[in-house]
Amino acid sequence: MMFDDCIYKYLQGENLSTGKKIRISCSEEEILDRTNLLVNIVRGKKIIDLGCADHLEVIDLKIRNNTWLHKRLCETAEFCVGIDINEKAIEYIKSLGYKDVLYCDILKDKELILSQNNNYDILVAGETLEHIDNPVLFLKTLRELYKENIDYLLISVPNAFAIKNFVSVFNHLEFINTDHRYYFTPYTLAKILVISGFTPIEFWFVNYYEPPHRRFYSRILFKSKPGFRDTIVMISKF
Repeated sequence: MMFDDCIYKYLQGENLSTGKKIRISCSEEEILDRTNLLVNIVRGKKIIDLGCADHLEVIDLKIRNNTWLHKRLCETAEFCVGIDINEKAIEYIKSLGYKDVLYCDILKDKELILSQNNNYDILVAGETLEHIDNPVLFLKTLRELYKENIDYLLISVPNAFAIKNFVSVFNHLEFINTDHRYYFTPYTLAKILVISGFTPIEFWFVNYYEPPHRRFYSRILFKSKPGFRDTIVMISKF
């Protein structure tokens, strides 16, 4: 989906509404899954994978299941450098044979990152923004540092409208990764991107994993109401 020119006036703060209704989805025949979508977008591109390690404890399991994002990105991108602030995870990834991975902070180690390649097509930030204390400050700084070196920012974040959240609330529960600071909607994600100087281009509702075919009713729901999927992917111009 794409925001129209009318919505951009709200994103940019030119217009204000305390009850604006925005169409964010329509029925789809295909259930998109997050990994395959990201992999297809970066195919043949030069990319940075921010937060490439995921969680150290689950790397081996995800490799066995072919769901570790960094591995999948490396298989399809022309060039992929992974960066992470988890030193132990980076050392482990290197031991697996991945050479183009760096233990560094993207906001502090620009020279090191650009020493691998001076220009990139896409910066991939998969499930990263929700872990950051001040996402607007982070995004503003990121854009100011790399606007001459990177063309697009590709983000995936938890969807506030995910059906699992509604089911949990129905049962008086909150279902949460305890390191998360935020959930996002398409509008709120686009809003902080615009405030930070980026230009959102397109977004998708995806599932982190594709539901098994045996989950017939889940598949019907996710096709007819994509907004209930658990993840939002958005691509923006630097």
